[in-house]
Amino acid sequence: MSGKVVDKDLGWNEIIGNLEKADGKTTKVGVVGPPGRRKLPSGLTVASVAAVHEFGSSDGRIPERSFIRAAVDDNQDAIVDSFIALGEGIYDLEPEDLKQALEGIGAQVTGYIQAKIRDGLEPPLKPETVEENGGETRPLAVWLSEAQTIEHEEGGGEDT
Repeated sequence: MSGKVVDKDLGWNEIIGNLEKADGKTTKVGVVGPPGRRKLPSGLTVASVAAVHEFGSSDGRIPERSFIRAAVDDNQDAIVDSFIALGEGIYDLEPEDLKQALEGIGAQVTGYIQAKIRDGLEPPLKPETVEENGGETRPLAVWLSEAQTIEHEEGGGEDT
């Protein structure tokens, strides 16, 4: 007795094709792009000042005031849920839909970081730094709230 096997694609090839289109797509959030390269009166870039506050200075004069890692840690569940939702629908996404989804997640995380700065970071600034900042008591508020300094940008993959 002989038989015939028929391999009928019910959508698997399309799913794999969409996953391949997603390969390498990224979203970056933080002090990225031209705003981060802006020079401050001190001669440092906004990105440099942000990095010193995120991790603290090597000499210990400026303490760690994490605003990126802390914002992500505080909102980890919501961020993970967004990526899970994206992953569950990846097989139906067109390249433009994927780009929009990553932009949405980038905007979501950008908002969390901006809120962290707006709400204030610990430890507080020294009195002389508050005076230099025109009375602003929130660390980084003067430099990072201006001109949409905290941003997101998408990249990678063949369609970006």
